[in-house]
Amino acid sequence: MIALTLKALIPVVLLIGLGFVVKRWMIQGESFWSGAESLGYRVLLPALFLHGLATAAPPHGLPVRTLTAVLVASTVGIAALVIALRPLMRLPAGGFTSVFQGSIRFNNYIGVAIASGLYGTQGVAMAAVCNAAIVPTVNVLCVLVFARFGDARLGPVSLEP
Repeated sequence: MIALTLKALIPVVLLIGLGFVVKRWMIQGESFWSGAESLGYRVLLPALFLHGLATAAPPHGLPVRTLTAVLVASTVGIAALVIALRPLMRLPAGGFTSVFQGSIRFNNYIGVAIASGLYGTQGVAMAAVCNAAIVPTVNVLCVLVFARFGDARLGPVSLEP
C-alpha cells in the first residue's frame, strides 16, 4: 500500500517541481499564478469531482453516510481536542487561530491524487464525497474559532464584501 501511495504521489511531486521551474524561470508575473490557482480550485477540481461522480460505480455503492459521519465526527473531535489544549499552548489569540486552522485543514490536491492513484475513478468519487463533508465542516469550525478567539471583532455589517 505504501508503494502504491508513493506511486500515486510521484506525478504530484513532478508537477510541483515543474511549477517551481516555470515560476522561477519562465512565468514570473503574480497575476498569472493567482488566475491559475483560481482556475484549478474553482473550475478544474470541481470538474474532476463531477467527472468522478458521474463515471464511478452508482452512488449507492459509495458508503456516503458512514464516510460522512466518520469524517465529520473525527474533524469535530480533533477541533475539540485542540481547543481543550489551548491553555497549554500559551499563544496569543491570533496565533491560536492559526494553529487551530492548521490542525483541522487538509490538502485537497494530495488527497485526490492518492485516492485517484489507488482507486481510480471510484477514488475520485470518494474524494468528492469526502470534500463535500469536510470542507463545510472545517469552514464552519474555523469561522467559529476565529469569532471566539480571534483578535478582530466583527459585526454582521462588517461581514459584507
